[in-house]
Amino acid sequence: MKNKKGARRAAPYVTGVLIAAGVLLLRGFFSAADAQERLTILSDACFVSGILLVCAGTLMLISDGGLFDMIRFGALSVYWVLLKEERRAEKPRSFYAYRQHRLDKVKPRRTHLFISGTAFIALAFIFLFI
Repeated sequence: MKNKKGARRAAPYVTGVLIAAGVLLLRGFFSAADAQERLTILSDACFVSGILLVCAGTLMLISDGGLFDMIRFGALSVYWVLLKEERRAEKPRSFYAYRQHRLDKVKPRRTHLFISGTAFIALAFIFLFI
């Protein structure tokens, strides 16, 4: 359990580093003329990966709050029509029942994307003002 939790927390940082490495390669970090240009490219790379991680984290937090539950219920209702009758009977009939079932589930807080994205943005500002 501990290894899975650690991997879950480390995955956004690894993703951010990979995104930053891609931006570094695209911007020509290794062929930069001077140190100031390298710091600017490094700042851009960290900022892009930070913004992408913060946006993904915000989307996950909004989704956990239930904003997309109605859309998901509508899509699942269409799918449930295609199921056999005995499997369809165990599915919730109304949006209220579906929402209560979703709220009863214990969901872990998924803030690690938001926090890692904020760390990359902070790193970008550090590189910007050096």
